[in-house]
Amino acid sequence: MRVWLIKKMRPLIGFESLLCVAGTLANLWFLWSILSSSRLRRSMRNQLLCNLMIAHLVQTLIVSPVEIAEYIHIINPPWDFDVYCRLEAMENIVGHIHSALTDWIIVFLVGLYCANRLNLNLAAKVGPRLGTMCQVAIHTIPWIIVVTATSVTFSKFVGLGRCQYVPSYQKFLLETFYTIIPSILSVLMLLALCVMVRRQSDIAHTDMRRQADLALSSDRMVAYVAIVGITWVCEIANITTTLQKQIDKVGTGYWMECMINLISGYRALLGLLPLLFLPDILDRVKTWRPWQPQIEPARIDLPATLNV
Repeated sequence: MRVWLIKKMRPLIGFESLLCVAGTLANLWFLWSILSSSRLRRSMRNQLLCNLMIAHLVQTLIVSPVEIAEYIHIINPPWDFDVYCRLEAMENIVGHIHSALTDWIIVFLVGLYCANRLNLNLAAKVGPRLGTMCQVAIHTIPWIIVVTATSVTFSKFVGLGRCQYVPSYQKFLLETFYTIIPSILSVLMLLALCVMVRRQSDIAHTDMRRQADLALSSDRMVAYVAIVGITWVCEIANITTTLQKQIDKVGTGYWMECMINLISGYRALLGLLPLLFLPDILDRVKTWRPWQPQIEPARIDLPATLNV
């Protein structure tokens, strides 16, 4: 029995360890490279990216190590049910927090891109003071709501020992607001943007300058399409099984849950790849070295705005 468990758990431990190490180093590298540049960190887009990387670090520094500890505990007797329940409860709570934060930050990121792509000058409409307050709210309120709602929800349902299991309907509601709704919103915003940009290009077909601007800025959409695409690839199994449980009332089993959690967690690493489609981020990551002094080009930095 123990040999069979080791064979089942060893790949999971290996992939989780890779995510823990590589994901932490990669996110810290991107995060530090942006924050160390006064020019980059003033952009609202880059601030949201930093917020997203901090959410990824929740996965790589908390969720993945807890899952590794849970797997190691299972294959090493004596098996303490109370310890297992503690690890399982922590993994469920923090895992849901990471998933919700990641999905909703991507919604804000895509929404900001759509607003700037359509030339909606949000900063001019709200003013500098209100704009700063909106920035602080966008960065902090999702964390407060998600952490509070998740902790309160799980604290209401206590099962055997210290295990905390949320009933299927309540978990379906959590997954709906945490994953399904933001994932669909991101796709709908990008589709709406494509339709509106197409109409703008049809109206302005005689203006060659406008066409050139649209062609130049359309390259940036690749990054956001890739971000949303990776989100769906990593979350489609979670969304499908959540809907299946609600319809068929049948669980997926422990091994399938482990695989779904692993695939979902790998967004913390794969989600950084689309950022390389952003020219300023790519240039900074390629040239920045923390052990070398960096001299940024002289320029006039404007106050942080809601623009990209």
